Amino acid sequence: MVINENDVLDITIRIMDKLADLKILNEEQSADLDFKIQDAITEEIKIVLNRKSLADQIDNNSISIGELN
Repeated sequence: MVINENDVLDITIRIMDKLADLKILNEEQSADLDFKIQDAITEEIKIVLNRKSLADQIDNNSISIGELN
């Protein structure tokens, strides 16, 4: 499965909507006018996806550990 930038943005928005529904974010945070919360969530999603992609490449022998150094 390939996940692109639009997918990451969709995941981020869905997480923020859920946090607002659960009252974890207040109204001001939910609006996130400066995009700080959205950007932070997006960055964390990208880190996890990159880590997963790298692990998959190593597992599939399409990249060797020596290439990482």
